[in-house]
Amino acid sequence: MGIARRAESVSSCSAGNQSSSPNHLRSRARARSFARAKSFDLNLSARSKNFDSVASGFSATTQQLPAASERQVRCVHGREVATVRLKGRSRETPTDNRSRLAQLRFVMANILVVGGAGYIGSHTCLDLFNKGFTPIAYDNLSNGHLEFVKWGPLEKGDIRDRDRLDEVFKKYRPSAIVHFAAAIEVGESVRDPSAFYENNVSGTITLLRAAQAASVNKIVFSSTCATYGVPLAIPINETHSQLPINPYGRSKLIVEQILRDLDLYQGVRSFILRYFNAAGADPQGRIGEWHSPETHAVPLAIETALGRRPHFRVLGTDYDTRDGSCIRDFVHVLDLAEAHTRSVESLLSGSASHAFNLGTGHGISVKELLKNVQQVVGDFKVEYGPRREGDSPSLVADNSLARQTIGWRPQHDLKSIICTAANWHSNYLPRLV
Repeated sequence: MGIARRAESVSSCSAGNQSSSPNHLRSRARARSFARAKSFDLNLSARSKNFDSVASGFSATTQQLPAASERQVRCVHGREVATVRLKGRSRETPTDNRSRLAQLRFVMANILVVGGAGYIGSHTCLDLFNKGFTPIAYDNLSNGHLEFVKWGPLEKGDIRDRDRLDEVFKKYRPSAIVHFAAAIEVGESVRDPSAFYENNVSGTITLLRAAQAASVNKIVFSSTCATYGVPLAIPINETHSQLPINPYGRSKLIVEQILRDLDLYQGVRSFILRYFNAAGADPQGRIGEWHSPETHAVPLAIETALGRRPHFRVLGTDYDTRDGSCIRDFVHVLDLAEAHTRSVESLLSGSASHAFNLGTGHGISVKELLKNVQQVVGDFKVEYGPRREGDSPSLVADNSLARQTIGWRPQHDLKSIICTAANWHSNYLPRLV
């Protein structure tokens, strides 16, 4: 299948596709993103006015929006959602009374999103913004992207820099923290464990000490199913033993243990979110998966199908699984983002600490994933190689605890993941690289 035909395949499952632009647009895209990031006026008087105007718009008796706003109602996943446009920006907000009252309590609250310029962090900033929060992205941009900071200000800094963290906490006085910043590549953690512990563990300790000094005692932590190691049963629930088999998983488990101690002895409440394999992208193509180098299966398969890579290499074909390749639980990044927002809302409502799995509960083998990508995007060459050190044979979530506690249910299936990712990689990412 030629590249033109592949593009047609992608457009058949993705809305709002646009033709690819030349690479010279990258500088202009960066300039626009920087201007957006610098344009947020967050002084207290402005925040107070915004709160008053939005609150009046959600009146339980009149249900009227401010005169300067526009409101459209559409149905998303069986719920009415109002698109509210206020001061040139739009937020999508549920129209049911329970969600409206919850938003009135937290509207415009500052949330510090550490790693907010990264893949999952930026999608969470989008969801937080649509739910009435002001996300403050704190990122050193080593793996994040300035172009992804669109829904709140960017504060550039490292989680190991205590002085910089103190400045940001003093400036914004966040109500809670969502902590994504971490080194995440399993293979690299095996090659250089010390770097992972320095960043993931030492950096998190510095962040937590700065938060405590600023009297911020609510945190949502981005953990991983890698803390479980080789599963004893599938699907994996939260009572499963945690015996990670690589430094990446161990670094995350250490932070989980630190958070439990802070909860027990110092009253720091946390939601630990152990998610499985994040994939997909914003359907509108505003943000998506952009790693350098790319090591994740879904974007690698799509780039191969688009003719940008010579082949896809399957790492291991002799696992004790149905087809010999690893089995993973692929969950859409928008579903993960929503879980983080729900967790923030629960913590601000006084919830106790929790640890949840975030996955669909359905395992897909690597070989099955490739077949699905080939059906949606186009055929490509597949090669087979030895196992990668540190990989578990199968990782599939039991997500019932998240369903019961915060009402989270994944809304996107594998086709949605592939379609939105293919849309991003074929039509939007080329403008930035």
